[in-house]
Amino acid sequence: MIARRLAYAALAALALAVMVFWFATRTVAGQEFGDDAYEARFVADPSVRDAARDFLGLLTHGSLLLVGASLVIVALLRRRPRLGIGVGVLVFGTAFLAEVLKEVIPRPELGVDPFELAHNTGPSGHASISMAIALAAVMVVPMRWRVPVAAVGGVLV
Repeated sequence: MIARRLAYAALAALALAVMVFWFATRTVAGQEFGDDAYEARFVADPSVRDAARDFLGLLTHGSLLLVGASLVIVALLRRRPRLGIGVGVLVFGTAFLAEVLKEVIPRPELGVDPFELAHNTGPSGHASISMAIALAAVMVVPMRWRVPVAAVGGVLV
C-alpha cells in the first residue's frame, strides 16, 4: 500500500516538474521570468554577487563526488545498501540529468530575450544538485535528525 502511494506521489511530482519546465521554456511569461532571474545576477550589489559566486563555487564536481559518496557511505554504515544505491542514483543522476536536459531540450525563440540568451539556463545544475543532496541527507539520517537536516538543506538550496 505504501509503495503504491509513493509511486503515485512520484508520478505526480514528475508531472508537476514537466508542467513547470514546459511553462518556463515554452511560454512568453515563463521565459521572461527565467530571463529576469538570470539577469538579476548582473545588477545585484557586488558584495551579494561575490558571496553568491563564492557559495556556488563550492558546488564543484569534486565536492559533489565527496558529498554524494559520503551520503552513500552513511547509508551503508547504517546497513541499508538499497538506500545507499538510491542515494547514489539520486545525487549523481540529478547532476547528470540537469546538464543533459539543458542540451537536449531546446528553448524555442519567443522573442522575449533582450540579451539574446536563447538557451536553456535551466534546469539549474546548482539548484538541482543542492536539492538532491538535501533530500539524500534527509534520507540517510536517523528519523530524529530529519527535520533539522531538512531545515538546513532547505536554507542551503
